[in-house]
Amino acid sequence: SFCEARVVKVPVGPLVHVEGQAVSIRCDVSDYQGPRDQDFEWYLLFGDDKTLPLISTFDDNFADSSVRDRIKSGDISYLKLGDAAVELKFRKVRATDSGVYRCSTPSTDSVISGNYHADVELK
Repeated sequence: SFCEARVVKVPVGPLVHVEGQAVSIRCDVSDYQGPRDQDFEWYLLFGDDKTLPLISTFDDNFADSSVRDRIKSGDISYLKLGDAAVELKFRKVRATDSGVYRCSTPSTDSVISGNYHADVELK
């Protein structure tokens, strides 16, 4: 039997932003098992494999303390576009928001198969 492997997709980067403008980064997941409605987590990546938890569709306490105020104010938010798609949204992007963003989907598959995250650079 053919087993489908999960695919997580983000735009091909780098995405170029203008300071003070709104930015959205889309993430889609396909070919997965489990519930139709999928959850997403966004991280900001640093060198040395460090990750900064940014925002989650299911955990309100996910965000790192350094970005919590921006999430409370709505400066950083997410929008579910459907069961298997989400957008990370910046109301007013800052120069310091440059970096590599990781969209991650917690596994709902019976067997770990495919990719569970994808990275895109915001310049």
